[in-house]
Parts: sequence; C-alpha cells; structure tokens
Amino acid sequence: MAGVKLLVPHAVGRSCRASVFGVPLSSGDASLDEAVKEILARDTEGDVVTSAVVRWHTVTTGIYNRRCVEVQGDLGRLIPTLTLPLAHRHEGG
Repeated sequence: MAGVKLLVPHAVGRSCRASVFGVPLSSGDASLDEAVKEILARDTEGDVVTSAVVRWHTVTTGIYNRRCVEVQGDLGRLIPTLTLPLAHRHEGG
C-alpha cells in the first residue's frame, strides 16, 4: 500500500508536433509519455501523476497542421506505508 504526498496540484504537460505543407517541423509524433515527463520535471521529488485528464487537440488546415496531447493532473511523490495487524489482547491469569 502507498500514500501520495501532493507536490504540484493541477500541473499541465504538453507534447505537440506541427507540419507545414506536410513537412514536419520536428521529428516524431505528439507523445503522451513526453507530456507526462514534462509534469514530472516540475519537481525532482515527483514520481507519480494522479487524477490525470488527457486531451488531444488537432488543427488541420492542409497548409498548417498541429497535433497536441495535454495531460493535467496532480504531481506527487509515492510514500510507502506499512499496515500492521493489531495484536490480540489476551486477558487472564
């Protein structure tokens, strides 16, 4: 079992790629992984994104095209927890 320490609420990460007349302006595609890494980079303690909402945005005109993925969520740090069973109480003499 683990708890989460909240570091940055409502953090946003984006990954976008664009092209003009079909010629890419950068390599690769918009990536969910890249958007999450952008959130994780906001705090060196952060290692988890909770309550995430993912949105894809696309603009297509034929001349200029752009595809983005946006992730909004809470950046946190996992805190391991240990749950111990309660000791049974024995009464008697």
